[in-house]
Amino acid sequence: MNRNPTITLLKKDFRLNRLPIFGGAALICMPYLVGFAVYLTLRQQAFSSANAREGVIACPQMALAVTYAMSAIFGGVAFAYERRERSGDFLAMIPVSRLRSIFSKSLISVGFLAPMWAINNFAAQFLQPIHPRHLYLISATAMLMCFGVAWLISSFQSSAAIAACTSIGLILVCALVLNAMPYHPLSRPDEIIDRLEAVIFCFIGVTSFVAGSIYYLYRIAP
Repeated sequence: MNRNPTITLLKKDFRLNRLPIFGGAALICMPYLVGFAVYLTLRQQAFSSANAREGVIACPQMALAVTYAMSAIFGGVAFAYERRERSGDFLAMIPVSRLRSIFSKSLISVGFLAPMWAINNFAAQFLQPIHPRHLYLISATAMLMCFGVAWLISSFQSSAAIAACTSIGLILVCALVLNAMPYHPLSRPDEIIDRLEAVIFCFIGVTSFVAGSIYYLYRIAP
């Protein structure tokens, strides 16, 4: 039996996150599989390689959208699954702090989401070399907000679905409001909106993560 409490926590959190990890990986692969099928179909119909590539250029963006949803799911699962299965009760039986438990949950989530973000952005850059670089920042902060808000709600809500859906709904509302704001006609509104979104998403994500972590550290119930 492994006596290292950190390894024990990582194993426990990996077990709780098995469905999001394997299910999420399968979902993120789907846009690329569909895109590959479209590419082969277009090539068989005598389209040039460049024209066929146009048919799959949106695949990384679709995969990134799935990654946003997976960020919310990982945040929602963080405490809700633990509370539902009462696996948090065993924390009282091993010499481990809740701070270490937060580290374990965060590490499992980052270990899955960060590679997915990197792969999707690499694919976007490969398929569309003029892919604006500031979109890397907006995609990272959007994931952070989705994760942080769901993390906060999960700290006091027993339903991972409610936490994840609320997080996704909130980021959609923020994006719609920001895109509806008027800008000076001589400015570059797309870049302004993206940078403003990045700042707001980052602030909400970090604040929510910290608030959820503090609540988890000091709550009485396991």
